Amino acid sequence: MKVETWNLLEDLFERFPILRAEPVPGTEVHEASAELGLVFPDDYSQFVERFGAAMVGAYPIFGLRPVDPMGTFWSVVQVNKHFRSQSWPGVADWLIISMDQGGNPLGIDNSGKVLCSDHGDVISIAENFEDFLRVHCLAQV
Repeated sequence: MKVETWNLLEDLFERFPILRAEPVPGTEVHEASAELGLVFPDDYSQFVERFGAAMVGAYPIFGLRPVDPMGTFWSVVQVNKHFRSQSWPGVADWLIISMDQGGNPLGIDNSGKVLCSDHGDVISIAENFEDFLRVHCLAQV
C-alpha cells in the first residue's frame, strides 16, 4: 500500500484506538491463509499484521484479533467458513475481508478485485484492497 494510505489508517487509529485490534505475527497470517486454502494479498496481510483487525469507517476489516466494536464476528477464518457453509454465490474462491451494512460478504478474488455477493448478484466494488479502503472505508472518516 502507499505510504499515504498507511498514514491515514495510523491517524484514524491514533484518534480512535478502540477501532483496531493488536498486531499479529506474520506466521499467524500465513497459518490462516493455509487453513483457508487461499493466498492472502500482500496489502491485506500487512494490514492484519499491523492492526489485527479493525473497523474502518462503516466497514469491519476481518482479521485475527478481536475488535470490541465488531462484537463476535471478527475472525477472517470464522467469517470465511460461515459464508462458504451458506453457499453464497461466488464466495468459495474469495478471501472474505468485510461485510456491507446489508450483511453481504465482501471478498477479494484471485485477481485481487474486491467484490460483493449481494444475494445472488456479484458486484465489483474496488480494483484491490487498498482502493476498497480508500474509496469505501476511509472516505467516510
